[in-house]
Amino acid sequence: MKQQTNTVTRVPGVLLLLTLAVATAVAGQESPFFPLNGPNAIHQGTLDCAHPAVVMVVAPEPGAEDLRLLAYLRTFQGVRTAVAFLTNGEATPGDTLSQYPIWMTGERKLEAHRAGRLLDADPWFVNAPDVAAPGRWSGLERFWDSTGATKRFVEVVRTVQPDVIVVTADPRAPAGRFSGRDSLAMSFVRRAIAAAAGSRDTSISKGLLPWSVARVFAQRPAARVPAAYAVRHPALRSTPTAMASAAGALYRTLRLRIPERIAHGCAYYDVTDGPMTRAVADPEKIVAAFMDPGPHLQSAGLQVRAAVRTSARGVRSTTVQALLPAITAMEHVILRQKQLLTRRERRIAVAWKEAIEDLRCAALGIALPYSATDSVLTTNQIFFLSLTPHPASRGKGETIVIFPLAVTGEWTVNEKAGYFFPLDSASRFNILTPAEVQFTVPASEFGLSQARMETVFPFVVIHKDPRRELSYMFRREIRLQFGPRRTFTLRTPLVYDAPSTPVIVELQNISRDKFRGDLVLSDTTGEPDHLPVEFTMKDEKILDTLYLPGETASQTGGRLLLLELSGRGGKRSVTARAFTVRADSNVRAGLLSTVHDSPLGEALRITGQPAVPGTPDLHEATPAGTTVLIDRDFLSDSTASALFRRDLIGWVRKGGHAVVFPQSGTGLAWLKENVGASFRAIEPLGPDVPVTSPSGGALRGPNVIGDAEWEGWVEARAFVEIAGSRQDGRVILAAGGGSIPLIANFPEGNGSVTLIAADLQSQLMNYHPGVYRLVANLIALRPR
Repeated sequence: MKQQTNTVTRVPGVLLLLTLAVATAVAGQESPFFPLNGPNAIHQGTLDCAHPAVVMVVAPEPGAEDLRLLAYLRTFQGVRTAVAFLTNGEATPGDTLSQYPIWMTGERKLEAHRAGRLLDADPWFVNAPDVAAPGRWSGLERFWDSTGATKRFVEVVRTVQPDVIVVTADPRAPAGRFSGRDSLAMSFVRRAIAAAAGSRDTSISKGLLPWSVARVFAQRPAARVPAAYAVRHPALRSTPTAMASAAGALYRTLRLRIPERIAHGCAYYDVTDGPMTRAVADPEKIVAAFMDPGPHLQSAGLQVRAAVRTSARGVRSTTVQALLPAITAMEHVILRQKQLLTRRERRIAVAWKEAIEDLRCAALGIALPYSATDSVLTTNQIFFLSLTPHPASRGKGETIVIFPLAVTGEWTVNEKAGYFFPLDSASRFNILTPAEVQFTVPASEFGLSQARMETVFPFVVIHKDPRRELSYMFRREIRLQFGPRRTFTLRTPLVYDAPSTPVIVELQNISRDKFRGDLVLSDTTGEPDHLPVEFTMKDEKILDTLYLPGETASQTGGRLLLLELSGRGGKRSVTARAFTVRADSNVRAGLLSTVHDSPLGEALRITGQPAVPGTPDLHEATPAGTTVLIDRDFLSDSTASALFRRDLIGWVRKGGHAVVFPQSGTGLAWLKENVGASFRAIEPLGPDVPVTSPSGGALRGPNVIGDAEWEGWVEARAFVEIAGSRQDGRVILAAGGGSIPLIANFPEGNGSVTLIAADLQSQLMNYHPGVYRLVANLIALRPR
């Protein structure tokens, strides 16, 4: 231990101070937009030094963050960014993944995390509950209470310390209008900002001191896209829009909606003092006032700017010799003048010192290859970190590696009570995880309540070379997820009560222990279904299926089954619902969908509807006896070409019946042009909003629809309404006293098109009996 103590005392005090104080906030470098070395890394490093502002984007839900703004500020301005999500978006149905909302919400949080990391924006989750249609917005505000969500958001503000907050628009708002969620989000952010600037809050006990946010902006839809988003980056040769599209592609649960959001125009309004002021056309002006580091850092700032050269095409560069005066100036400020600095100046000084050290590594070409044996861990588990020293440093001076999280002893390195170690030619470190950590795996069980979706384990390599210009500080982090020794995720907690109904289970072995047990699905009606399970290695995953045991319920209702994994694996409940539904055997049904496990496909199976196998061939389908269900956004997907859409309207006019669920983009334009009616976004209608059936139509047979069919809906009655100038349509279902059409049938030649604005998909996911009966009736609806 004495030898280690002597070693660390020879490390400059400023480096050790920075290492222990801020290493946990270092941004990871997993993104292709932020390379470790080369001209691009040097260019980004000089921007990071020159522009010390911090911007936090606040979004109402994952997928609503302003990806273009995040890409522009980080790669064009060097501004440090973070994104905070007020809710997890659980009330927004998914596009392409499982129909089970809890599992989908966990996946969406992981997607939001990956998208933020790709753009080097630190993601945070406030975890306020999301309600699609709370009736009155005051009802939703009660969920976002001051002791829960506001407290969490205050901690985020005090941790990130943003100069500017940008609140993005509600993606579910009607076109050209502000939604109630927009107003509520802004009100919530204002209260939290005021609380973060005050002195009374429990987060102070965590070392989070008050922080004042200087400016607040609100993003709103606009006709034009800011010109800055189409400019090519001088080093990356990509535009902010292209970078945003790459990040948006990580949203598999929203893959049909994100491209449209990125393509739309927007404007930014200064709302710091309350009412909206004139829009900011150039996003650079959002942070222009915060590029000046302050009076106490002006001299150091001049040294930083003096070290940078800019080529004719705008690419910045520097040399190690040019950086040395800036490094000396920053060390002097932090060690000798830190008592004179304001809190913002201290934050800037530390950020500058980090950025300069990263820039020096890039200029020297320092890349220390490292790898961790695991990315998913459990408590009290060892993983191994291999770290290769830089060849030019061997035998010259002194090189040590510091593990900041081992300072308190919760993490243990090499079975020793220490946090710094010499780095020789072949270094492998045994790292023992703490006895207590926050679980994030599986995301649908543990991640829904966490503010972060991973744990960061940083390390810092400090090399003290006899030649000062060859010294460096190399900072990186290992990103880890944690879970119990074995995860046990039920992918289908709610199923239809019928013979051979599948119950899907996903398991993962996180520990290094072998395991053997049984999955048992049982109830009181008969013999349980058994499935042997065996794990032979770490990180082994199992996705398997059991089937409902016993006899199908003889009457409508539900029964509760128990799924158990033996060997202390856990227990989960499965709800099976039984109901009756009739189908017209004279009508064949086809489904056009790109949605994996679409609830409409499940509806065809449950109703026993004679279905056209595979994708229906519109030319061969019998015009008078076939109904084609067109799933949400199918006509906007690349699967539906312009030729297909032309053939579809021709097939309808010959006598076919198309039942169309909500579309956007090209699908919406096709409906307007060919049907004369389309979908328009509205404020979500509450699940208990009264509905009427002006013309009956699909409500008479083969299933008689009564008042009970409209009770017990989840999520919302609708997120969109049917809009258009046609007067010959037959409204089958409407809300708002008949003023909001939710289902309508329009004649087209010898056939017809039925538009479905009502939120039937969410009800199908919830196995609502009445909605299954309604779908069967819509399939049987005659074209004329």
